[in-house]
Amino acid sequence: MKTLVIRALADTTLEGDEHFTVRLFPAGSGAVIDPLNGIATITIRADKAALGIIGIEEASRNILIGEPQGDYNGSAVVSLVRGPGVFGEVLVYWNITPAAISQFEEISGTVTMRDRQSAATITLKALDDELPEERREFQLTLTSATSGLEISPIAKHARIIMAASDNPYGRFSFTQHQIMASEEEGM
Repeated sequence: MKTLVIRALADTTLEGDEHFTVRLFPAGSGAVIDPLNGIATITIRADKAALGIIGIEEASRNILIGEPQGDYNGSAVVSLVRGPGVFGEVLVYWNITPAAISQFEEISGTVTMRDRQSAATITLKALDDELPEERREFQLTLTSATSGLEISPIAKHARIIMAASDNPYGRFSFTQHQIMASEEEGM
């Protein structure tokens, strides 16, 4: 039995898993190569930062959303960014607190980012109801991710502001559109 040593050379390029195959060929000696065990697949593991760091894009850290009204469909988009490593498929889990299932179509979910994908979005949708509601604040948090993908500590939260809806302070109007008064009447 002989041992074949293959060494990977370190470089400064951020890389994902790399695979290659080594196949034995008979030398001129007439040796027979086992057809089942004459091939091996070598994997050079990804760099530690290959999956990258994920976070909420700065422009998405303060989001205003409201119930559907007129041409507005009641949705808002939270953008995620990943880098510098973008190798491998990863999952990112998120939730909204305080949990308000009566306010949003979804209060938690998962985003899948494919190999070499550096951006993704979470679409939030406010639910329409007829209840008067004051402005409320919620927090969207990236809660966990695929092992090896780091969540940025400074970009893991977004502030979600739900606009007041359905006239929470009532609707005020004049009972008459025009009122006449004279100076003599003291009005």
